[in-house]
Amino acid sequence: MKAPHLEIYGGTDIGSRTNNEDFFISLPRFRFFAVADGMGGHNAGEIAAREATGQLSKWASRFFLCPQTSIFPEHIISYLRFSIKNTNRHVNDLSKTNPFLKGMGTTICCLSLYGETAVFAHVGDSRLYHFHKTLTQLTQDHSLANKLFTTGNKSSLPSSYKGIITKALGTTHIIEPDINSFTIKKNDLFLLCTDGLTDFVSDLEIEKTLQQTPSLKKSTQKLIKTAKEKGGHDNITLLLIRVSSFFEEI
Repeated sequence: MKAPHLEIYGGTDIGSRTNNEDFFISLPRFRFFAVADGMGGHNAGEIAAREATGQLSKWASRFFLCPQTSIFPEHIISYLRFSIKNTNRHVNDLSKTNPFLKGMGTTICCLSLYGETAVFAHVGDSRLYHFHKTLTQLTQDHSLANKLFTTGNKSSLPSSYKGIITKALGTTHIIEPDINSFTIKKNDLFLLCTDGLTDFVSDLEIEKTLQQTPSLKKSTQKLIKTAKEKGGHDNITLLLIRVSSFFEEI
């Protein structure tokens, strides 16, 4: 079976906040990646994001370390849904153990690459993009602004709507993530990011950066720098994964 050889680089910046509530995980061995953007008072958002990414790391390692004769995209989709739902319950249960954690939650956006297939899932407004000469947003924000926009209310939205998400991991006991898949090819590039990037850097600016800067490290640094220069006050996190080639996996 063909397997992707990957180039990976990620970065996170506190912005002008006093703490960083963003987390990202990169598990090259399992070809599993995720970003999370926590929310909640005190340090609750940081705890929610950290717990969510930690739990998903455990579920991913359990799945891909299990001896299996073959894995198909539908198996990954099913297991990813199972993992996110169990992670959601874990964060939700934890939020009830301490008054300071009440109401905490986090976005989650994750990507699993297996064979020639990409499976991705998300809850909230952290995003996944696909870049191959041009940039395409693969996820649709679970946000009030996006909901109003997609239902036809395209008049100028109040700025207060911008940060309101309609779905988050851990805020309710049951969650249903959006999950999709598609076939990947050589030189495909994936960008996982939190809204600390996309609130301040347009898709066109992201596209131009990726077109003009082949180095994943330099692209990451440039995008974070651009977000900060454009007034980015939020935590900024992004993870770039490029399919550089394929090889026969035994």
